[in-house]
Amino acid sequence: MTEYWKVLPFWNKVKFIISLLIGILGVIFATLNWNNQAVHLVFFKANLPITILVIIAIVIGYAYGHLFNFQKFRRKEKELDQLRETIATLEKELLQAKDASTKA
Repeated sequence: MTEYWKVLPFWNKVKFIISLLIGILGVIFATLNWNNQAVHLVFFKANLPITILVIIAIVIGYAYGHLFNFQKFRRKEKELDQLRETIATLEKELLQAKDASTKA
C-alpha cells in the first residue's frame, strides 16, 4: 500500500484524504442522528432515521456523478477512436508515399 501511495499523484492523495475525512464525519453524523423523522416523499410518507435519508441522498448523488463521469469517459473514448482512425489513415498515406518515392 505504501508503494501505491508513493506513486499516486498529489491531487489524488488530496482527494483520498478529503474523502476519508468526509467518511469519518459521516460516521459521526450517523451515530448522532439516529432519530426517526417523518419524510414526505412524492407519493407517500415514511418515518425514517435521518442517517438513512442522508445515506440515500449520498448514494443518489454518487450515482448521478458517475453517470456524468461515464458520459465524459465515453466522449473521450469516441475522440480517441477518431484520432486512431486518423493516425491509421495517415500511416497508410505515408507508406504509399514511401512506396511511390522508392519506385520513382
